[in-house]
Amino acid sequence: MMRRNGLGSRGFTLVDLVFGVAGCTMLLFAAAGFVDQPLAPAAGQPEEPEGEAAPADPEKPRWVGPRRPWTSRLQIRDTANQRGIGQALVIFAQNNQDQYPLPSRLDKADHTVKADDPKQKDDTKNIMSVLVYGGFFGPEIAVSPAELNPDIKRDSDYEFSEPKGASDPRNALWDPRFKGPPSAGYQGCREEDPGNFSFAHVPPIGGRSKMWFNTFLSTEAVLSTRGPWYELAGDGATGTWKVSEGAAPGAMANARAAGRKGTESVTLFKRGELISWEGNVVFNDSHAEFHRTPTPESLPFTFAGLEPEARRRHPDHLFVNENDLTRAPEALTLEGESARNTNNYLRSYANVRRPVGEWIDLTGAWFAD
Repeated sequence: MMRRNGLGSRGFTLVDLVFGVAGCTMLLFAAAGFVDQPLAPAAGQPEEPEGEAAPADPEKPRWVGPRRPWTSRLQIRDTANQRGIGQALVIFAQNNQDQYPLPSRLDKADHTVKADDPKQKDDTKNIMSVLVYGGFFGPEIAVSPAELNPDIKRDSDYEFSEPKGASDPRNALWDPRFKGPPSAGYQGCREEDPGNFSFAHVPPIGGRSKMWFNTFLSTEAVLSTRGPWYELAGDGATGTWKVSEGAAPGAMANARAAGRKGTESVTLFKRGELISWEGNVVFNDSHAEFHRTPTPESLPFTFAGLEPEARRRHPDHLFVNENDLTRAPEALTLEGESARNTNNYLRSYANVRRPVGEWIDLTGAWFAD
């Protein structure tokens, strides 16, 4: 039986106040019917989705490559899970000066995990584990009912009290053994354990740090179904995006995904002869939308450096770190100046390296499958 973390003999702190008040708010919202109740499988594990992988090369794992489209039932259930996470971020922010959780600011005393630089704590696993530990959503909600990657599963032994993976279990603020994407062992998690989080989120890094707040903006994407990686065919003014025929540049070394082309990604869907991404997106005003393209017309962005002026407005790409001026694709790793962009960009990531400059980057850390 899962145990909720309590104050125990530990002193009452500001962090306890944030979790306590926000937890009560979550209960009140749920009682009033304002919070979606995510429809997780009864056993807590994602069922084999109707969107099963399309037949693939027998030499490759079954789950590699485009799969059949979403069914309406899976779409609804996945939306509920993602909205539950989005609402958890908002409720946390209500008691945190409108900012979503940054583990580096919560764990200044290193009671939970230790890092060479505090900013290294601000990755997918720690961010989401803060919310699970605080009771904002359960670990089953972190895994999509449509998940096909066998390396991503519900954390069935999440420790809500004195987590053993913490540097100081008695004063820990989250369970560090909870994983974001599958990764090597670091900061309390173990290499042999699967990933525990299905979705992509906006990295609170560089120019996008301002999006890691409850901004109420309906065009800021904060969470989504994972996506593949893309190339721009043509120039910024007239070019079109296509799924990459190459391996993911700068991505995490993942045994199953090593060397895989973007066109082989499990995040793609097949409708007849058309192969493309489709999925749910949660925005910073808490609404969710289902899209069949990563460049929805409802998300325009003005690339101020394009000429002529009439060519400056284009749909924003959810999975490309586009240059704010030229629309050219920049490092998916957010290295150096490429981190200053402010258009939408969603990824999950783990085990980030020590910052070289002002911010962490995702070199060898962003997840591709």
